[in-house]
Amino acid sequence: MELHTWLVFLFGTALICATPGPNMLHMMVTGASFGISKTLPSMLGCVIAVFILIGASVAGIGALLQLFPNIFD
Repeated sequence: MELHTWLVFLFGTALICATPGPNMLHMMVTGASFGISKTLPSMLGCVIAVFILIGASVAGIGALLQLFPNIFD
């Protein structure tokens, strides 16, 4: 895969992580309650979880492409 494709993927993932939602609410509450030092591990956990979910999504689409290649033509 080309570097450009990976950079677009990483930018999109960062954008998804930064949009308001449960992850961002969790970061704001943790930061306000405990400070930045306690928030950084929580942020890392949320980012890892997003990468796992995106990987599972990609794997599912890959499986569909293998089973039904004509549908995506």
